[in-house]
Amino acid sequence: MQPDWVCPVTGFRVAFRPEWIRQQVGETLVANFYVIGGAIIYSCPEGFADITGVRQSLALNEAVAESVSGVNGQYLQIEDYAALEGVSQSARQYATNRLTANQRILALIFCNLSPLLSIAVKIGRRFNLSDKPIYVEGQYGDAAVRALKLCDPSLSGSDAFLFGQQTCIDRSNRSFSPVEVLSNESWNIQTPKFANRSVIVDRRILHSIAEGGIEREHIPMLEKMRPLFQAQLPHGSAIEYVIIDASRLGRGNRQGRIAFLESLKKWNRRFPLRAYILYHANASMHTAALLARPFLPFSVEIVRDLDHAFLMVSQDRQRPPSGQPRFSADVTAEDPNRRKIEQLLTYIGGIKWDREGGEPPMEITEDDPFYVLFQSIKLIKDEIDDLFAERKRLENKLLESQKMEAVGTLAGGIAHDFNNLLMGIQGRTSLLSLRMAPSHPHMEHIVAIEACIQSATHLTRQLLGFARGGKYEVRPVDINELLVASATMFGRTRKEIRIHTNLKRPSPVVAADRSQLEQVFLNLYINAWQAMPGGGDLYLDTGLVALDDAYCNPCQVKPGHYTKISVTDTGVGMDASIRQRIFDPFFTTKKMGRGTGLGLASAYGIIKNHEGIITVYSEVGHGTTFTIYLPLIDGAVWQPAPLARQLVEGAETILLVDDEELILGVGKALLEELGYDVMVARNGERAVEAVRRNGGDVQLVILDLIMPGMDGGRTFDCIRELQPAMPVILSSGYSPGGQTKAIMERGCNGFIQKPFNIYELSEQLRRVLDNRKATR
Repeated sequence: MQPDWVCPVTGFRVAFRPEWIRQQVGETLVANFYVIGGAIIYSCPEGFADITGVRQSLALNEAVAESVSGVNGQYLQIEDYAALEGVSQSARQYATNRLTANQRILALIFCNLSPLLSIAVKIGRRFNLSDKPIYVEGQYGDAAVRALKLCDPSLSGSDAFLFGQQTCIDRSNRSFSPVEVLSNESWNIQTPKFANRSVIVDRRILHSIAEGGIEREHIPMLEKMRPLFQAQLPHGSAIEYVIIDASRLGRGNRQGRIAFLESLKKWNRRFPLRAYILYHANASMHTAALLARPFLPFSVEIVRDLDHAFLMVSQDRQRPPSGQPRFSADVTAEDPNRRKIEQLLTYIGGIKWDREGGEPPMEITEDDPFYVLFQSIKLIKDEIDDLFAERKRLENKLLESQKMEAVGTLAGGIAHDFNNLLMGIQGRTSLLSLRMAPSHPHMEHIVAIEACIQSATHLTRQLLGFARGGKYEVRPVDINELLVASATMFGRTRKEIRIHTNLKRPSPVVAADRSQLEQVFLNLYINAWQAMPGGGDLYLDTGLVALDDAYCNPCQVKPGHYTKISVTDTGVGMDASIRQRIFDPFFTTKKMGRGTGLGLASAYGIIKNHEGIITVYSEVGHGTTFTIYLPLIDGAVWQPAPLARQLVEGAETILLVDDEELILGVGKALLEELGYDVMVARNGERAVEAVRRNGGDVQLVILDLIMPGMDGGRTFDCIRELQPAMPVILSSGYSPGGQTKAIMERGCNGFIQKPFNIYELSEQLRRVLDNRKATR
């Protein structure tokens, strides 16, 4: 039986769940949760809250909430920060957004806050856009009593009290003995962005209800309306008080605010005002009025409601006529706070709100009466700086993406043309090798040429990887197995590197081109080895993570479940200038001859093409960590079949389609050497015409992808319209934008990448042709 736990303050029964009561979340944070009385969740985190810990803690919070019945499924949440050592700015912002957006939470109650967190919560409460009430209490007991009162259904007006809403008393019907309004139209301003309705009260008071934000183009309307007020007054009298209902008034833009202040000064020179009073002002207008106060020659006041505004006017009329009225405490030359107020105003006025950075000209201690105000201003500026920093990061990310896209297009074009040249060399070399005995003295040179072709092919594949030039054979891949296999192969030749693994079980599976991922890992290993010239440690880790919109959107990938692969070395590390260029093509810090600068660029392109993310963290003298995120899939792992190096001949008729004369010549020679009859077409239009005329005689088409005019995709579709069962093998040195994958999904029978040798060609041809015969 479940034990009976009782909250010592409220007397509520505590639903005790051991797996929820205390749990490590992140590296520096421990989450503690209690469910009190079925309607209250009590959270008491311990340690330092970073963004990782807060994400996990809030996920656990939602799991705990599943056991809370609450009132109509809703509950209260107490956040007790007595054991919280600190919180990062990103974690605080993330927690604030998630908690206030949670529709099940009726109210948030904070207790045991540090001075800085108290300021942050109070500012957040003032600018709260979710209409969720937020309370700040001293100790846990106070928070629990507050929760008890909110949960007590016997309290009158419990709905309004529970939601923290204060009813606004409608005073619009109260009589103020207004002067007769001769023309309603003259007293109103109505634009799409701003509206104003005004009436003269008690012959000295102008009462206005304003909506929207004042902009520069509205000032002439106000200035045109003011003489109409004066014309309604007895001769020799003037408006002395302006009272504004600011409940729906916004700040407008900066140019409009400046023009409005100048307009008020000009009006005051003709008809001196005693006071400008705002009531029902929101936080934004309240702050704006306080900042404007030192720059206006009359009093600017903020009061709670209309009753207090008229009370203030009544008290001022009873003052002696000498001197400018001041409803708040006067700031005289003898006032010790005068200098601090001036410094604060100077600091506020000097803040560059439209850019990041800037330090305050002074420091105020906690026992100073202006401490909270000063810290609030700093906190707001920090939040704005964070927004600028985030915008700058996103702009840099976009520029980086655009740069990579442009250079990738260039790299892909170079790789395509280079592969066509290599195809010509490889084809002719294969033909020569077939006509020579193994003992022929020139065979040594033939083998050396083929080795050079293989090196050049590896280089173009790096270019294609950076250009994101296609995943040609996408299969379910076991990440752990591939990581270990590639590391084992690398470790055999680098005995000075100690390799350590920490792998997630069961092994994560992703949809990938195995050979391309292997290329990525080998590039990272080589980079690590070159950063550890005297030897060192290489750590390989895999795990599972859930990435949300905030993390994925800047990287242009979808949120969801990913496998996380980390490759960490203990090498020399990198400074910021090198980190910013690490994925640039042809950028290298290595000596001449030790690298092309394409390894990490191609890794970047391959991971992006697999809809993943690759990041780097490094500090000089503290090694480097590359982290890769790839989308998880469900499915059995594919095992590649071994390829036999032997010629398989045939006698069928093959249509070879390519726009390069070089490829047509060597391709025709290779096919004829294998025993096939060959027809050639120099573009897509001629290929379609050849199939239309000789479709019955053609048993297979080898189709180039990139051709002027009708490209490989359109040619494939036209061939299949004429001969739906015609086998087609796609051939290319480059595949932009996943075009190869799209054609393969439409039923293409195979793909062979240039440059290919005669053995690869013969095996691919027989596989497709024999499969066709088997399915007939």
